[in-house]
Amino acid sequence: MDVLFDRGVHLPGLELWMDSRRARSGCWVSHGHTDHIAAHREFLATGPTGAVLRQRHARSQPQAIAYGQPVPGPGYRITLHPAGHCLGSAQMLIELEDSGKRIVYTGDFKLRPNPAAESASVLPCDTLIMEATFGQPHYCFPPEEEVLDELDRFIQRSLNADATPVLLAYTLGKAQEALHHLLARGYKVRYDPSIERAVALYREWGVQFHGDHRAWAGESLRGAVALLPPTARRGPLYQHIRKPRTAFLTGWALDEGARFRFRADAAFPLSDHADFPELVRYARESGASQVFTVNGFPHLAEHLRHLGIPARHLPEVSSPQQLTLSV
Repeated sequence: MDVLFDRGVHLPGLELWMDSRRARSGCWVSHGHTDHIAAHREFLATGPTGAVLRQRHARSQPQAIAYGQPVPGPGYRITLHPAGHCLGSAQMLIELEDSGKRIVYTGDFKLRPNPAAESASVLPCDTLIMEATFGQPHYCFPPEEEVLDELDRFIQRSLNADATPVLLAYTLGKAQEALHHLLARGYKVRYDPSIERAVALYREWGVQFHGDHRAWAGESLRGAVALLPPTARRGPLYQHIRKPRTAFLTGWALDEGARFRFRADAAFPLSDHADFPELVRYARESGASQVFTVNGFPHLAEHLRHLGIPARHLPEVSSPQQLTLSV
């Protein structure tokens, strides 16, 4: 059986596409972030992910699959498991009927606790197809409480200077994780209307946020924390913020000069992805005899080979990269 990576993962022997960035009928979608989706007319995903895609593509017709619900196919079955990345994010377990072999595609995942997503765990498998977003050794995230304490000090300094702390976080997933932590620390939060729509979706699926928070409509932000997507800095609402002090929430904050790259006053490594140690842990604990990494960096596959785990990085190129799976 072959695996191809061409703007998405393709198992042609099973006629399966996962996270294709071209519209394809019957594609499996791991989660609702724009770098993993396309305008699929019909696709399979968890209920929350289907709702996200319907917001973006009104003609979408998702088939909602619950975690743990086996879906049969010709010669295999697929079961979705939580990925811990954002609401509804899923890993895909493919079990082959003839051999009993197990193939796992992780999608983006996070093994560390995420207060705004279902908890993920390592799935035992024979072949692992794994996202490698932070697949370089220096991406080792500090303990989350340390990051939140540093963020807390940034907010307090901003408020004490009569400035407005503006936290920049992606609309789906990161913003809700940040909102949870801010409310838990007693802050009043006002957010962009795009984040409001995502918060409403989270509430529909049972995730509650307790505290003083609502969409910002241009009123005074004195004493509040503003939570905006990065693109909002180009919008009209941002021009009404008095003395903004910006902080970008991203795993890329570990890069040297990150705050200058993101044109922010500060950057904090609050991430909804697995860091390098988590990626290595997943590969080892899965028991996979073959690992394929996609996206991110090839260093992860090289490191796994040094550990004695057969691994290969599939680069994204214009012509499909194809390898054979021993299943």
